[in-house]
Amino acid sequence: MKKKKNFVLTSLVAGLGFWTTNWLAAWSQSQIFWVNGVVLALFVVLMLYFLFRSQLDSFKEILPVIILPSFLTISFSWFTPLLPSSLIWQFIFTVIYLGSFYLILLTENLFVVSSRFKAVPLYRTAFVTGFAFSLLIALLLFNAIFSLEFFPWTNSLLVGVVTFFLFYHLLWSVIITETDKKNLFIYTLIPALLVAQLALVISFWYLSSTLRSLYLVSWLYILGGVFQSQLRERLFVKILKEYIFIGGVALLALLFSAGW
Repeated sequence: MKKKKNFVLTSLVAGLGFWTTNWLAAWSQSQIFWVNGVVLALFVVLMLYFLFRSQLDSFKEILPVIILPSFLTISFSWFTPLLPSSLIWQFIFTVIYLGSFYLILLTENLFVVSSRFKAVPLYRTAFVTGFAFSLLIALLLFNAIFSLEFFPWTNSLLVGVVTFFLFYHLLWSVIITETDKKNLFIYTLIPALLVAQLALVISFWYLSSTLRSLYLVSWLYILGGVFQSQLRERLFVKILKEYIFIGGVALLALLFSAGW
């Protein structure tokens, strides 16, 4: 019960910080929202460190736990300027952020318990929830990145960094009960590089930021599914064909939607 109260309090503080930083950015009519998002994410990391330090022994163990909450904060902060500037929309988006933040804290707590006491009954639910939030975070961040109209190489670099951390969290949650995680970095780097290269290619296409983001998220889902199946030693031919089919459909949809 005390832990849930701490989660609620942490979520409320993060929600208040999110609302305040967005209000300051809107009031000053400046383009510092991306800085606000990073600063608020660092504050979230600090809160989570004190929240989970009694359960985890080192920062290396805490790192996977802070990925989704911090990137959720950045994604919502960077996506907010793309929404209508009315107070109602800002309030609704803040409530969604607060609720999402709390759900992620509950999910991470299940992962922490699983890492200590092997798989818990709700582990599967936590894994699906974490994967779903990873896709949501990627969609919002990719949309914000492409909307800023950076150079293609900059898009590729930013997308690569985001996907690396999201894949790291996803694959970490797959092998969470294993003590030997020496191959986790390689398994994370490969799909992150693939998505970064895709981001570079589609940066040259005449596409909306939403279409680009959806296409990359579809590959985040495909590669995440393939690599987590490989780690579980369940990458059967049937499963691989299903992911190849999804990739083909996503590519066809992109080609038909592109402006030539």
